[in-house]
Amino acid sequence: MRQQANETGEAAAIPITVMQLEAIIRLNESLAKMKLSHVATESDVTEALRLFKVSTMDAARSGINQHIHFTPDMDNDIKQAEN
Repeated sequence: MRQQANETGEAAAIPITVMQLEAIIRLNESLAKMKLSHVATESDVTEALRLFKVSTMDAARSGINQHIHFTPDMDNDIKQAEN
C-alpha cells in the first residue's frame, strides 16, 4: 500500500479500527452536546477529526510502542496486516 502510494504520488491510506471510528463519533457527539445542540454539524465533525489526529500523532510520537515487546508470531501477524 505504501509502495503504491509512493509510486502514484497519492497520500498513503492509514488503517483505522472500529474502536477508533467510534471514538471519533463520540467526540463529534460530545462537541455538539457542549453547544447544547441535538444535531452535530460539519464543524463538529471537522473538530472531532482534528482532535483525533492530534491525539493519535501525539501517542505515536510518545514512543510508547518502543516499550512493547512482541513475540515473533505477533511480529509476523503485524507484517501480514500491514501488507
